Amino acid sequence: MPVQVQVQENVLVKPLILEEADLRNVNAAQTAVGAVRAAVEAHGRGLLVAPPRHQVDFDTGALVFTVGGTAEVAGFRVYDTFPDSPEQQLVAVWDARTGVLEGIAVGDMVGALRTGALGALAVDLMSNPDCKTCGVLGSGRQALTQLLCASTVRAFDEAIVYSPNRGRREQFASDATELIGLPVRAVDTPEAAVRDVDVLICATSALQPAFDSEWLGLGTHVNTVGPKYKGAHELPIEVAEAATLIATDSPQQIAAQGDSHFLAGHESHDRVVDLADLIGETRSPRFVDATTVFLSAGLAGTETLVAHELLREARQGTDGDEEKT
Repeated sequence: MPVQVQVQENVLVKPLILEEADLRNVNAAQTAVGAVRAAVEAHGRGLLVAPPRHQVDFDTGALVFTVGGTAEVAGFRVYDTFPDSPEQQLVAVWDARTGVLEGIAVGDMVGALRTGALGALAVDLMSNPDCKTCGVLGSGRQALTQLLCASTVRAFDEAIVYSPNRGRREQFASDATELIGLPVRAVDTPEAAVRDVDVLICATSALQPAFDSEWLGLGTHVNTVGPKYKGAHELPIEVAEAATLIATDSPQQIAAQGDSHFLAGHESHDRVVDLADLIGETRSPRFVDATTVFLSAGLAGTETLVAHELLREARQGTDGDEEKT
């Protein structure tokens, strides 16, 4: 018998379950970007509940929880660190006013969309409005959702992707072209994906700089999603040092890394601003031809609000289908 919960006017509904296949589309990306914008705005006003992540250790690995939300929405995401894990994450969402369980999302797509949407918000707030080309370093899930979400805030003419494995980068180009409806081409060198692009997405697992800072053109906006530790970082420090504007979605997480953060000890570390502070601001003309950098950290609580909006839209679609029958 399906689980049911009571809501207003004694109407019984069952919690929804979203799977990865439900979320791998442009509409889900647009929803995620809108939800993340609202979450970052709430964070800027001190209205987002976003405590540090909590880890529960077991003999062979751990479960890691990120909990958060607002006065209206509460929930958590949990992922594991067990060996050979298929990385099946889970996000659960409640109505914080009634205690009703809205539903759950299974798989890592909500987390990937959340991260991609944070990157897209940075692109929207920090890059030039007339961006036409996007370079991508990396060919994994994060690279794909970063490009997917960024394409909802900028009308790119094309994207250019590089990763060391030729088969993977060519498959990425094919998949991204079909998913996004944007021409995406694979190139044979990282330089070809970096030179002359308006936006550069770095979503690699590289433990050393993934490109030469001299390849980067004036006026390029850079998102870095991968490693950001001393001795293990994908972004050249010279790019941060030359940037006119550096922002992050979670200054608290950068601060928590202390001396282990790759910018610790550099003057650019003290220039990092909160992405929330840029919402509503008008870009100064001096940034038009300047490098800007977004350091993705993963603001807690945002995946809850993303899942909430995705569940709300799914329920509206379900209700519409029921009305037609």
